[in-house]
Amino acid sequence: MAENSDGEKIIELVGSAAAYKYKKGDQEEYCVVCLSKYEEGEEVRELPRCKHSFHAPCIDKWFLSHLHCPLCRAPVDRNVVARSEITAGVSDSAVLV
Repeated sequence: MAENSDGEKIIELVGSAAAYKYKKGDQEEYCVVCLSKYEEGEEVRELPRCKHSFHAPCIDKWFLSHLHCPLCRAPVDRNVVARSEITAGVSDSAVLV
C-alpha cells in the first residue's frame, strides 16, 4: 500500500477493489496472473473478499473473461469486475451482457 508523507498507508478504492502502489515488504510478492514479481511503485489491486492482490492491468484483463479470483477462485462481485473492465478500456455496455 502507498504511504503519505507521514508514513500512513493510503488505499485508493476502485469500485470495491482496493488499488495501491506496491512497496517492498508488502505481503504478496508476485502476481499469479502473469507470474512476475511486483516492482516498487507498480499499481496493484486487492480483491475485497479474499484479499489476494494482482497487478492492476493483469486482473483487469482477467476479469474480461472470469468472475472469480485467479488464485482461490472466490467469486468476485460484478461491481468490482465492471469497474476493472471500464479501467481496462471496455465500455459499460460490454460489461454485464
